[in-house]
Amino acid sequence: MDLAREKHYELIEVIQQLFADGNPGGVKHVLKLLNICDDNLRLPLVPVSKDVADKLYALTAKIGEKVV
Repeated sequence: MDLAREKHYELIEVIQQLFADGNPGGVKHVLKLLNICDDNLRLPLVPVSKDVADKLYALTAKIGEKVV
C-alpha cells in the first residue's frame, strides 16, 4: 500500500493533466507522444489545448527521464 500511494502521488499531476481538457483528448495526446497511436478525435470530442499539450509533453519527458 505504501508503494502504491507513493507512485500515485508521483503521477497525480500527470493524471490531472490527462483529463484537464476532457477525456480522451489528453490520453490520446500522450499516446501520440509515445508513438503508440495518433490523436485523431471526432466531434464532439476535441484535442487538448496547446497549454495542456505543452504540460503533458513536459510531464511525459520527466517520467521518461526517471525510467531511463
